[in-house]
Amino acid sequence: MTRKKENKIIQVKLLVTRGSDAGKVYETGDFPFTIGRDIQNEFPIEKDSNISRNHAEISFSRAKIWLRDLGSTNGSFINNVRINKKTELQNGDTIIIGKTFIQFIIMQHTQKTARKTDSNTFSYESMTEECILVVDQHNSSGISDTYGDEVVIKLTEALNRIVIPVLNRYKAGFIKGTGDGFLATFKNPESCFKAGLAILERTKKTNHGKREPNRLHIRISLHHGQCVIEPNGDRHGKAVNIAFRLDSLKYKDIKKTKTSIMKEKFKEKDRIFCTKSFFEILAKSEQKKIQRMGAFKLKGIKGYHPIFSI
Repeated sequence: MTRKKENKIIQVKLLVTRGSDAGKVYETGDFPFTIGRDIQNEFPIEKDSNISRNHAEISFSRAKIWLRDLGSTNGSFINNVRINKKTELQNGDTIIIGKTFIQFIIMQHTQKTARKTDSNTFSYESMTEECILVVDQHNSSGISDTYGDEVVIKLTEALNRIVIPVLNRYKAGFIKGTGDGFLATFKNPESCFKAGLAILERTKKTNHGKREPNRLHIRISLHHGQCVIEPNGDRHGKAVNIAFRLDSLKYKDIKKTKTSIMKEKFKEKDRIFCTKSFFEILAKSEQKKIQRMGAFKLKGIKGYHPIFSI
């Protein structure tokens, strides 16, 4: 079926900056157009096997340009934030599909478009309770300093291959890449819990038969709280801060008591930690798999907080 094209009221360029098709360029003023591995797409990217045959669509309406995922296997991202609905593109944004990074450039506005874009608009943030998962590489900076960036890049690629399919499988509502890790949110605590376990288990399998520094070591943190949701879908707020502080937790942060965990039992890597607020909403059967370590000081967060190890 032939799609109806809108008038040429804006000109855009898509430049592949990273991936097997790096350097490929597509310029157009015709909307909508699709991106995917199939050659029938207006902008085909054939060499990246992580891209779906018909992956995403870019359209123009209401004086704005939009990106929509077409039910792809691995999802579509704008500036590392996964999109779950039609999302506005801004000049200079980076579109990420599969392992391909595409810079989005607005080349030319018409006078008609400029007038509409200049009209008064407003944006707002909302808040919602979510289960938060943070995963990152352990000591990626140290590995880079000792062994070079190439080793870290390979480890990051391995992490991406592990994490993204797991987050898709357990239906994460929001996914954001953080450079050497991911931030994801879930409505269901069991899904968040199982995703963390699956990521850790797959990491162990990936490491089988490998030697340092080619073994991937990760830290996972789980928390539940109120997330602030920006208009573009990004998450921030105190709950997100707590999840990231938990991710970097060290034994020196513990409040030493008779019941707190001993130092030799504290895991520096290949671990999953969770907060009391996450522990309390889990099913009793899942709580049995979790051990209380003690109260810890989280950097920038007032007081001591009960922390658990899975």
